[in-house]
Amino acid sequence: MRHLKMFWFGSLATITLLGQQTTTTPTPAPRTTAVAARGSIATGQQRVDPGTTYHRVLAIVPIVGSGTFADPKRPMFAPTPQAAASRSGIIGYQHLPSDDGKFALVEFVAVDRSAFAELFASTIPGVQYFEVGKASTAEIQAAFQQKKASFSFSTFRPMPVQ
Repeated sequence: MRHLKMFWFGSLATITLLGQQTTTTPTPAPRTTAVAARGSIATGQQRVDPGTTYHRVLAIVPIVGSGTFADPKRPMFAPTPQAAASRSGIIGYQHLPSDDGKFALVEFVAVDRSAFAELFASTIPGVQYFEVGKASTAEIQAAFQQKKASFSFSTFRPMPVQ
């Protein structure tokens, strides 16, 4: 029985076969620079951070709903579970309740910015919104901490949506 051992050191491989040592330089694999015809991602590309995909809005909104299956308690403007299956409108959200339980600190996610039209046009007292990329993190955190003193972005990370 022959024994084969292989060790990688950077770009050189050392092969030991029956007590003989041989050093070889591996042939680099060809790089794909374009997306293949079947639609897969090129091998040299990195994945996009989920927090930077889609349109995102952070908001302070009242909690609505009666608590029934047909009308669950949820942040205002959030879709019901039955409506969330559609890819139009708001496709996902995450929230934390405020310290008094009357408001929700929410991250809304949508494929298109127009899904937030109702939120942007709202004149309901207490509703505040911040578009991700337009408002500063310090500004958002200060507003959220007025409603929830222990709020921190280290525990409220961007929601991954697929």
